[in-house]
Amino acid sequence: MVYPLLLSLTEENSLYNGFQEYATFLEKRGLLRRIGVSVSGELEIAAIAQRACRLPEGGPALLFEKISGSEFPIMLNSYGSAERLTWAFSVGKLSQLTERVVELFKPSLSQGLGIRQFLFGESAELDKYSPRQIKSAVCQEVSEVHNPSFSQLPFLRWNASDSGVSLRRASLLYIDPTSGKQKMASTGLLIQANRQALLVEPTGDLAITKPTEAAIIIGEDPSLLAVAHAALPLEVDGLALAGFMRRVRYETVKGLKVGLDIPSGAEFVLEGILEPHSANQTETVALSSGYYHQLKGAIGFQLSAISHRRNPLWVDIISGQPPQEEAQLIRVTERMLLPFVKVVAPEIVDLNLAPGNARNGIALVSIQKSYPGQAQKVMYALWGMTRLRELKYIIVVDTDCNLHDYATVAWRVCNRVDLSRDLILVNGLLPTTDRLSRLPGMGSKIGIDSTNKLPGEVEPNQYLSASELPHKLVKLIDEKWASFGID
Repeated sequence: MVYPLLLSLTEENSLYNGFQEYATFLEKRGLLRRIGVSVSGELEIAAIAQRACRLPEGGPALLFEKISGSEFPIMLNSYGSAERLTWAFSVGKLSQLTERVVELFKPSLSQGLGIRQFLFGESAELDKYSPRQIKSAVCQEVSEVHNPSFSQLPFLRWNASDSGVSLRRASLLYIDPTSGKQKMASTGLLIQANRQALLVEPTGDLAITKPTEAAIIIGEDPSLLAVAHAALPLEVDGLALAGFMRRVRYETVKGLKVGLDIPSGAEFVLEGILEPHSANQTETVALSSGYYHQLKGAIGFQLSAISHRRNPLWVDIISGQPPQEEAQLIRVTERMLLPFVKVVAPEIVDLNLAPGNARNGIALVSIQKSYPGQAQKVMYALWGMTRLRELKYIIVVDTDCNLHDYATVAWRVCNRVDLSRDLILVNGLLPTTDRLSRLPGMGSKIGIDSTNKLPGEVEPNQYLSASELPHKLVKLIDEKWASFGID
């Protein structure tokens, strides 16, 4: 069966409501392609998606309408460009996300309380966006609570040597075993059996020591997945935070089998129990790095219920070798994380966590440098943050360097770095999925100081002075540029 996109926008600039309206929003702008020919979920869709996301501007969103052996259409590459993420949050540019997080900081900072008040959820502004609970919702129009099975759903096989079909990324709601509060993160899912799966690369500090209620949300409001993927170190309601970031108040409904508040507009909801790490896993899956990994000690997910809309879309993202769709979610993470970074290191001006549109453990950081050794101080500050402690590489440049101009960053590294002086090599935390570390979760990390050196860092004859044109001449050329007819 082929499902149309059921919802439509009544005005050109209306805010979308839910994922299907967001899909219609993209289609009206020529950024969605419907694929009406029959395709297979066994690698074929993955191959099409990987090729599409390498097109200019991240390629279009893809709606596969006919999937062999499945009644559900599948949508991929919904987050394929930074522009699409701005629409997901209804903002003009992603930097506005930083400004919105700062809005939450201001009350506590003005009272001299620092960020502790904010970290632990005492925010009157955030309370305005607490989810509104309702009794029935479209995400539960169709449900299976007696004999749910992953085989009923269109999971894709993304890579030839994966142990099974999988979901690359979705929001994860769970009850924190320590605080008893509902928390939000994101995760992949590798299917093992009809009701058994493993979490793959979950974000945040997911410490599961006993069976824990959880729900995996597929095809929700796109801003929810982006905030879940950020997994900021906050003891606040993730749904309220996502609502604040998009300026909407979400509605929730109680789960069918778990006591969680579920976003009412989701396309699919998989309810179940998270199970503590098992040491006897032998499953293999390709990670966001683009390399295969043998899952060891992964958290299990035992399925207890499936619910979905009457005519739902199955939604997943493209991950793996860059460029990749998941890198755009990391853009949201860095914009939301920037205010926290500036608290621990006020000299930081900007942050880039996905150079080259890849999820690769590298951070580019620009700083306003004022004293010798400041770049090294910033490196240690970042490695000391919960969300950034697993960074493998940190490259620090001066504030006049555009972190998204990789040629200029490389030029700074080549011309401003003395390896015996400006390279820091330390042992510390790494992702447990890092294939090259000698011990799981522990290994070498590198910091590179590519800033211009100050007195006390180099000998007087080593000061660098980059060649440049006079400022007045550059300004004159700017004014006359259009008359030259060059572009």
